[in-house]
Amino acid sequence: MLQNSIKYLKSIHFLAFIVSFPIQAFSFEFDTLSGPLPKTVAAMEKPYLIVSDIEVPFGKTVTIEPGAIFLFQNFTGFQVQGQLIAEGTKEKPITFTSEFDGRYNPDTSLIANPFDWNGIYIHKDAFGTRLKYCKISYSVYGINSVTRLIRINPCIFYANGKVHLTIADSLHHVEDEKPYNYVLTTRDAKVEGVSIKLVDDPKSRRRNIIRYTSAVFLAGGVVAAIYGYKRYDESRSEFDDLSSNDISNLNTHTNKDWEEARRDKNLDFSLTSVGVGASLLGAVGLVWTFTF
Repeated sequence: MLQNSIKYLKSIHFLAFIVSFPIQAFSFEFDTLSGPLPKTVAAMEKPYLIVSDIEVPFGKTVTIEPGAIFLFQNFTGFQVQGQLIAEGTKEKPITFTSEFDGRYNPDTSLIANPFDWNGIYIHKDAFGTRLKYCKISYSVYGINSVTRLIRINPCIFYANGKVHLTIADSLHHVEDEKPYNYVLTTRDAKVEGVSIKLVDDPKSRRRNIIRYTSAVFLAGGVVAAIYGYKRYDESRSEFDDLSSNDISNLNTHTNKDWEEARRDKNLDFSLTSVGVGASLLGAVGLVWTFTF
């Protein structure tokens, strides 16, 4: 009887080992993360496996390097209470997805589905959080931000269960795998006690300086070109008249008059050229400000 019991226990233990072996093997495949994140999360060769909620602590700033990949287990999520800087690049996006996503976990035997993990929850004190070139897939609610003072520019959402993006209880219409931008304007960000610099476009100051300067060049150049051409047309006619070889002109005007007319014509031509050049420079600068 005792031997049978021992054999039974051994069988149960062996069965448990067989069942848990894939899970154990999977767990050792990646570096695991849980709890508060360090100041900088490096992009590793292999993805991070999230075994319980990860978080950006209140009052702290966490930066995630481009190319980092996070695979979330069931019922886990990302709690952002401080400031999160997750700015990937077009070539190296930052990925938040299910542990069953075969694109990043080729060893999984299951298929990733919506509702696999909770999603990214951005608390009210996490204003100034920035996400750029991030991918959020197979979660319950994608990104749910209590504060409006965040920046998403751009991010891609795919197969999230309930909704892709919610900001201050407002649902945003986001299409699967289509880049989406949410950039709070300076006017919108006039909230008492909140630094506009946290949410304002970091390039906006330079862009506005170039844009307004270009507009001044364009407007001033057009005015100078029109005025200069009008004067040039008159001075050219006067110069042509003084350049004629008829007796009346030669008797009435001196060589000094001709020299002055030529000088006026050249000055007016230069003014016209400067005006045209300034307007072209302004137009190019104005167009350029819409590219960054």
